[in-house]
Amino acid sequence: MRGIGEAGYILSKSELCILAGMSGCKKLIGIDMNRPVEEKDLISELENVKSGLTAKKYLRKTDEGYAIDRNISFLIKVCCHPSVFVRFIECREGIGRYRYYYFQNNIIVELDQDLLLEDTFILTPMTSSEKAIRNMEEFFHIAQIRGKLDSRMFSNSFSIDHNTLTQMMDHDSDRVSEAGDMLSDAGLDSSLARDLLYALKGSGESYSMLLIKLGAAKTFHSSDIYAGKRYLWKVTGSQEQQGKDVISPGTREDMSFAAEQFIDIIKSIMS
Repeated sequence: MRGIGEAGYILSKSELCILAGMSGCKKLIGIDMNRPVEEKDLISELENVKSGLTAKKYLRKTDEGYAIDRNISFLIKVCCHPSVFVRFIECREGIGRYRYYYFQNNIIVELDQDLLLEDTFILTPMTSSEKAIRNMEEFFHIAQIRGKLDSRMFSNSFSIDHNTLTQMMDHDSDRVSEAGDMLSDAGLDSSLARDLLYALKGSGESYSMLLIKLGAAKTFHSSDIYAGKRYLWKVTGSQEQQGKDVISPGTREDMSFAAEQFIDIIKSIMS
């Protein structure tokens, strides 16, 4: 394969899924490829998407059908079979923006959802690990502030069962009335419990960071932050926590440091 510079491929979700299928991939990590479409509509959509990809020169017609551009095929395969997968989500007023990173050996690929077009993504090979890190910091608008002690960031922590927390986040749950008691058992006073419940169920503003190291010894790290009326609430989970989530109240200033801490975990895996 010829060398790839940092130039993004602009693709719709349908184009991504069709390119993945044509590259021999059954699953594009992070992207739902299952779409309930009538067979006649599916055939028509396939032809329309292939025509669009041909016009973009991502596909070319051959005697046997279509051939995929080697560079984009290589990048798509990295997204289908990464050794490490990272997902970031920023949600405001219930509308989410997604960005994914795929690591395979010394290759890093970024898949970024367009700011304005929800169904459009930019697939970009990273020219260096440093560039990938800068882009991750940009996603969370991290201010380059140094010297603040870790102990001051989301310093008060409470442990709660992951399944219990998931039930609280379920808007259709009929156990909302029990939530106060559950949080009280975890050590939160009524004021903190009300703010956490609002953050989890009512605010519509949240940030999510997920890292999965794939392979035989699969591991994960997650950090989700939900905006309450008084605090930002960080919820962290990992393989080592054995079904428990750690919840911590913090400030908006702490958000940048929480994202930096998570990116430091990514750096340690990259090194």
